[in-house]
Amino acid sequence: QRFNHLLGRDLQREFGQRPQVVFLLPLLEGLDGKLKMSKSYGNYVGINEPPDQMFGKIMSIPDTLIMKYFTLCTDLDNEELEKIERSLKDKDVNPRDIKLDLAETIVRMYHSETAAKKARENFIKVFSKRELPEDMEEVVYPEGEKVWIVKVIRSITGLSSSDIRRVIKQGGLRIDGEKVTDTDLEITVDREYAIKFGKKTFFRVKPE
Repeated sequence: QRFNHLLGRDLQREFGQRPQVVFLLPLLEGLDGKLKMSKSYGNYVGINEPPDQMFGKIMSIPDTLIMKYFTLCTDLDNEELEKIERSLKDKDVNPRDIKLDLAETIVRMYHSETAAKKARENFIKVFSKRELPEDMEEVVYPEGEKVWIVKVIRSITGLSSSDIRRVIKQGGLRIDGEKVTDTDLEITVDREYAIKFGKKTFFRVKPE
């Protein structure tokens, strides 16, 4: 890309045109830490994603990318960036704590200070203390109706039935804190259920 852009400037001069200005920026690796961030690769963070989802995605990046994300994705000045870089080199500092600051900073930029702090609290509550988040999406069915758990999860996640079955078989489904591996399970909606699917999807099923 760099070669093509600079060669293009030379060609513009040859044709008597004013060379266009070229801005070259580093590529940002995605959440996998390998490929460039891209929606096609599924390793991206959307700027319009909900605060909790955005926070959780940032927390999943490799520690080796913390500094690069601070540099390319935040509005911190050079002095603050230098402090963070020194902290990352300090063996007494847990990179996870710095990553929490990174996620909070990015969520603040695209949402608000309040949303960022709440997303941080929810993340710590869910992933450190193993508690359920306060604000969970709710799915409502007629009282007493029997619903296939895969269908319920599909309505929340948009995943295919085969993908959902695979996650369930791998132990990625908990209902009221209990692991469930039965992909044919039907639940009777005569009470409220708290459901965790995968690592980041939480919701409630309740009767009308």
